[in-house]
Amino acid sequence: MKIFNNLINSFKSNDDVEDAVIVNFNYHHEKLDALHALAMRLNDHLEGSGLGDYDGHETQVNGPDANLYLYGNNAEELFISIKPILNQTDFMSGAIATLRFGRPEKGVKEISVEI
Repeated sequence: MKIFNNLINSFKSNDDVEDAVIVNFNYHHEKLDALHALAMRLNDHLEGSGLGDYDGHETQVNGPDANLYLYGNNAEELFISIKPILNQTDFMSGAIATLRFGRPEKGVKEISVEI
């Protein structure tokens, strides 16, 4: 099921674009083990799928703010694919996934979805 199908098709200008899914969340764990475990799950899930790539994460040094970065040709399909993994991860509750339809430039369309 394509949730945003009509909206997405109106955003895209060519097949060449690189969409993104950027997940912003609060990470309150002192150690990064749980985050690294999630990163490995996402990477393993996407490897060979043709949907996209897990490009990494960043965390704030003195605070809970963190982001995951994933890229592919279709942000919606990429998000739908990883959403069950995010839903199974305790620190993803309340996270915001931003689906970007195209390269990061002025006027590019985005949709934000709460997890």
